[in-house]
Amino acid sequence: LHPGVAGELRWIGRPVGTLGRVHPEVAARYELDEAYVAEVVLPLDEGPIRYRDIERQPYAERDLAVVVPDAVRYADVASVVRSAAGDRLATLEPFDVYRGEPIAEGHHNLALRLRFRHPERSLTDEEVDGYMRNVMTAVSGAGYAVRE
Repeated sequence: LHPGVAGELRWIGRPVGTLGRVHPEVAARYELDEAYVAEVVLPLDEGPIRYRDIERQPYAERDLAVVVPDAVRYADVASVVRSAAGDRLATLEPFDVYRGEPIAEGHHNLALRLRFRHPERSLTDEEVDGYMRNVMTAVSGAGYAVRE
């Protein structure tokens, strides 16, 4: 497998196989353009079945752009955001990384998507704006720049 495009499959916390892109040299030998393969030990053990009801309330979604030094990991920024966002934060996901003008050299812009949800009602804009103010204050307090 290609060393940069391969991984381990896990099921209920234990390894059950591998997957990844066939190494380009091997693919060329068999005249394959780009091939992927997976190997799985079957049958898979039955695990506990977990489910939850479908959420009835919509997300309130906000995007945030944070400029951080290149040495700062996403996990560090996410930790600051999660601790400040409050208990209505449903998901936090990075969706873009940008380097280049006008971002200073040695830094990058990290774009985050925050989704807030209340289990029983729709959140108001004022509530979500308050959560976002808390997040932006915490991000700034951690030494990162919030990009307008």
